[in-house]
Amino acid sequence: MKKFKLLELLKRLFSDSVSETYILISGGLTGFFIIFLINAMLGLYSVFGISTDLTENLSGVNMARNAQITLHEQVLAWENILISGKNYPDFQKNYHLFSRKAESVQNTLVNLKIQNAHDKIIHDDIEKLLVKHKTMTGEFTNHIVDMRDKEFRNVEEKIKATSGMEDSLLESLNRVAAEIENAGEIRSRNTGVRYLVIASVSAVIFIVLIIYYGRQIGIRLIKTHNILEKMVVERTREYVEANISLQKEIDEHKVTEQKLIASRNETEDKNRLLTVSERRYRLIVEGTKEIIFTLDDNWYFKTANDAIKQELKISQDAISKFRFVDLICDELTEATMLRRIVSEKLEQSKKELKKIKFNAQLKTPNLIEPVEFKITLEFIEIEGNLEIIGKAVRLADDRFTESFISEKCEYLIRNLLFEADDISHRITNNLQKYMDKTDINMIRIGLREIIINSIEHGNLNISFEDKTEAILTDRYFEFVNERQNNPEYRDKRVRIEYMISDSKAVYKITDQGKGFNHRKFLAASSDETGDVALAHGRGIAMVKNIFDEVRYNFRGNQVLLVKHLNKDKGFDENGSSREFGEIQAIEVS
Repeated sequence: MKKFKLLELLKRLFSDSVSETYILISGGLTGFFIIFLINAMLGLYSVFGISTDLTENLSGVNMARNAQITLHEQVLAWENILISGKNYPDFQKNYHLFSRKAESVQNTLVNLKIQNAHDKIIHDDIEKLLVKHKTMTGEFTNHIVDMRDKEFRNVEEKIKATSGMEDSLLESLNRVAAEIENAGEIRSRNTGVRYLVIASVSAVIFIVLIIYYGRQIGIRLIKTHNILEKMVVERTREYVEANISLQKEIDEHKVTEQKLIASRNETEDKNRLLTVSERRYRLIVEGTKEIIFTLDDNWYFKTANDAIKQELKISQDAISKFRFVDLICDELTEATMLRRIVSEKLEQSKKELKKIKFNAQLKTPNLIEPVEFKITLEFIEIEGNLEIIGKAVRLADDRFTESFISEKCEYLIRNLLFEADDISHRITNNLQKYMDKTDINMIRIGLREIIINSIEHGNLNISFEDKTEAILTDRYFEFVNERQNNPEYRDKRVRIEYMISDSKAVYKITDQGKGFNHRKFLAASSDETGDVALAHGRGIAMVKNIFDEVRYNFRGNQVLLVKHLNKDKGFDENGSSREFGEIQAIEVS
């Protein structure tokens, strides 16, 4: 608290002085930096300019000297022509050399003229040199032609006529080279002078700025010193107050420390209780016969308690290799349809984070027969991560199974494929009183197949071709969902009526579809029906092998399935059923 007061006082006392001093220092540093940059750029410019001038100067002088040398070589070729006389090969060779050297001199002079285009005097002198050289070359050429025409009898005459003709030209070249050299030196000298003048002016400005800003900063420092003297008294008083306040804070900290120690002790006690609770939880989870497990987003097992080893013969170390849906037994059904239906339902529940319960038979490669479990899955989102927690409870024999006599029930289910499997478990549960598990499983599979047919081909009006195309394009469930949401089909239901007694099990399944030509399939054998490969063919072939009686109504949207449990009961002298008058026979009109 005192620290903040002191800072506030400093800010108030120094606001004007510090602000002015800051402006002076920043302005001075900015000015120094600008002057430094200007001097640096001027220095670089001067060095670069002098270097460029020297380079151009040397290049021009070299070109002028090269022109002199080439001119000497041209004159030497002229002299060799005079000496060669009537030796035509030597004459021809020297004449070609003379022409090349003349052309080389012209090119060098042209380049030299272009390089010195900025200097009118040198440019004009080089122009004159070009004319002189061209004139001289023309005269030499005329003499050569004349000598050749007179078969070199006038060589001495030509020597006298051309003697010293090149001296004037060489002199002019020397003069141009000297002019180029002098011009380069003048440019370099001027550049250096300009840099020195500007640098001197910058130095003067720099010194003036130093003096000015030094004086101003000194004034501000004196002012600041006076302010500091006043602050010493005030700060001394505040330090006394701060010491008193600090002592109070120390006393408060001691009280807070005691509270923290008490809180730490309380936390340690809670941790001990949590440890005990965790041990109890582990004892409960590991000691139960229920399979408790967790899954990842792809339905692979992450963890499981010891019960999974007892029930499914899978060790905890190997559990992560298995996917939950792969353990679902789906024998004798088309293209593992149950697994696909369960997978679709699981994905939907995961998306909605909705708890799901269902019965399913689970198997592993280590089990000979599948075991039926009641499955519960919960989807919990913790800190943005999805946790899938599951429980599998083995379905034991109902303790009232021995007391069961008969039952009659009626269900009306929606067009949901997942419900077909659930209801097939429910309506076959009490058959365990009269049948073994293998036969019950076959009846349940047959019922599920017929119920699925009633949903797909009856209420949803899905043809065999439609279903085949949807499966091949991997959009079967999307296609079914479209039909389920279609106003034309979404309100239709499948009615399931059944009765079970000690003599028989009777199931009547009715959909609200258009029906189909069932006679064709009832009359055919199982192999023939498979060859026909129509929508209802496979289900009918299966139930004909499972049930003792399979009867459709005339329309084909209702089927009666009868399984005789005791051949000695429930029949008249003609072998017809005497029971279940409540479930009417199929209409045959």
